[in-house]
Amino acid sequence: VQGVGEIRPYLVDNDGGVVLGSVRVAIPLPRLSLTVTDGTRTGSIELELDPVAAPNTTSQFLAYANSGFYTSTLFHRVRPDTGILGGRFARDADGNMVAKAPTRAAIALERTGLKNLRGTIALYREEALDSGNAQFFINTVDNPRFDAGSVETPDGYAVFGKVIQGLDVLNTIAAVPVRPDLVLGVTDVPVTMVRISAVTQTR
Repeated sequence: VQGVGEIRPYLVDNDGGVVLGSVRVAIPLPRLSLTVTDGTRTGSIELELDPVAAPNTTSQFLAYANSGFYTSTLFHRVRPDTGILGGRFARDADGNMVAKAPTRAAIALERTGLKNLRGTIALYREEALDSGNAQFFINTVDNPRFDAGSVETPDGYAVFGKVIQGLDVLNTIAAVPVRPDLVLGVTDVPVTMVRISAVTQTR
């Protein structure tokens, strides 16, 4: 059986005419826990994913998560008025931020119908619509400009889950001091690296 929700299989006799019994089975939505640390503080963010609305995006994220790809990666961009971005960079032996090569192909943008609300997780992509791969972001505020049909981003970003526990940890990450990075060409890299130390699928 694949999927989520509630199913009810029936047991019938050999002639297929008499129901001998049935059982109701609930298949829950998958959940993951991200353990995050800045070296002195540690917290957890629990995510509940939505494979019904976003089957391909959820499958991609779970494959990366369960392969260990996200372990030791960083939240490399932090904007309290937007979100926290992770899944691309790790730290080398000298403490420098280095790009981690994806191990899977990029996937097509899914129109999930889910909104980029505070606490939701979405797959990051470049300008090309079908460039989403390993990077993801968690919205720290409602971001309607990231929704499909918006003026700023007509095609949107695919939301595939939400934070169900650990919004306080999200807020803490969003508030860390940031610095410019000339190599990335951005101004919102955490001064102290915020690392995902463990990823566990809890159901």
